[in-house]
Amino acid sequence: MLGYGWINEVFECYFTENLIGLYLDDAINSVNVVDCNFEENYGVGLVLDSGEMVRAEGNEFESQGGPGIIANKVGALTVRSNYFEANNVHGNATEQFSYLDHHSGRHEEVCTHILLNGDPEMGPERSAGAHPLVTRIEDPTGRFPDGQIVLAPILLSNVAPCTGVVIEANFHAPGADQCPGTRFSGVFAAGAQGLHAMASTCTGCNKHDLVKDRVCVAVESGNAPDANASLVRPNAIIELNTGDFAG
Repeated sequence: MLGYGWINEVFECYFTENLIGLYLDDAINSVNVVDCNFEENYGVGLVLDSGEMVRAEGNEFESQGGPGIIANKVGALTVRSNYFEANNVHGNATEQFSYLDHHSGRHEEVCTHILLNGDPEMGPERSAGAHPLVTRIEDPTGRFPDGQIVLAPILLSNVAPCTGVVIEANFHAPGADQCPGTRFSGVFAAGAQGLHAMASTCTGCNKHDLVKDRVCVAVESGNAPDANASLVRPNAIIELNTGDFAG
């Protein structure tokens, strides 16, 4: 589902078996996504692109092909009291959801439930199809285009970051995700300024045999210039996270 506009409530909705569960794009000012279920979407559960004061609270994100939430260029963003479990599982996609370092051309090994990004060209209003979230769809069955789905790389950027971000009291269970590498982050902050990530918890970091010696952290970032590179005070406060996020 693709939505535009401002001053909206998305309340108690169920999104499943879509390429993207809910894609809110362009001037999404004063928008609340509350008490919704996002399950088994082939790409991403919730995409928030370009707006001010967006709140995602009390939602469930489980078994997306990629991450639960991608937020890009959003100011005054709150992600609170959401349930994340076993995302990044490919769905029926032919490739793992990936993130692209657009300076080196290297694909980043990023495994996260929440991606905070700052790509000024992201979104159907600006990218003109240059890098949509889905690059190729083939539909031999005739049903909604899910015969073969190739998930596009997302360009990591800190040019137009999310600002004034509060991430708190979320539950994370990585589950048997298919991410590359052995590192999982509740939040990957490629583009974020003024981030306060607190009091979230994680369990089952190494529960499944598919992943050995996985490290789970509440928040991480990537290499400059594509990502923040630094998540330290006073620009970021990361505290009181528990379970497999502790330490």
